[in-house]
Amino acid sequence: MKKIILVIILISTITQLWSQKKVQFFLSPSFTIGANRSPASVEFSQYTGWVTESKYFNVFEIGKNFVPHQIGGKLDVGFAIQQRFLVFTGLAYTVRKESVYFRCDVCDLTLPDKPSRLITEFWEIPLGVKFLLLKETKFNPFIGSTLFYTIGKQNFGGGLFRRDAAFQSLGYRFSTGVSIGLSQTFSIYLSAQIQNSFHPDTSYPIYRFQEMGLEMGLVKIFGRP
Repeated sequence: MKKIILVIILISTITQLWSQKKVQFFLSPSFTIGANRSPASVEFSQYTGWVTESKYFNVFEIGKNFVPHQIGGKLDVGFAIQQRFLVFTGLAYTVRKESVYFRCDVCDLTLPDKPSRLITEFWEIPLGVKFLLLKETKFNPFIGSTLFYTIGKQNFGGGLFRRDAAFQSLGYRFSTGVSIGLSQTFSIYLSAQIQNSFHPDTSYPIYRFQEMGLEMGLVKIFGRP
C-alpha cells in the first residue's frame, strides 16, 4: 500500500511540474572513447580465461605495445527538471579491444608465439542522473553518476583458442564535464568519466573492467518555453 501511495505521489509531482513547464523531455546521442585504467579480467572458469596484462608478454612479440581501448555510441532519453537536473535511461553499444593469451591452469598447452586480438561487443542499459551546477549560462559545468547493466559477446579470440562467450555484469560510472548551450533547445557537451564493472555473484563467464574515457554528445530538449 505504501509503495502504491509513493508511486501516485511521484506521478502527481511529475505531472504538476510538467504542466508548469518545469519538466522537459530530452534526447541525447553521444560518442565515447576510452582506455583501461587497469588490465581487464576475462575468465571462463576458475582455471581458464584470457591473460590481458602486457607484462606477461615477451618484449619482442607483436602486440606488446598495443593499447587496450574502447569505442562506442549511445542514445539517452529522459527528463530535465527545471533545466538543471537530468534523469535518463537509454541504450549504448561499446566495442572493447584487448591483446591476450589464452590461460588454462589445468592444461598442458603450447602458447602461440604472439598474442591474439580479443574483440568483445557490449550492449548497455543505463540509469543515470546529471546535475548542471549553474543557472542560465552558456558554459555550464556538470557532474553525473550512472548505474548500468551490460551484456557482451566475444566475437573473436584468435586461432586455436577462439571462444564464444556471453558476459553479463553491472557497472557504475562517474562523469564531470561542461555543457555548451547553442540555443534554447540544443546544447553540446564534453565530459571525462571513469567506470568499473562489478559482479553480484561469481557465475562464469566474467569480464571485469576499470576504464577511463571521454564522451561527446548533443542534447535536444523538447517542451521548453
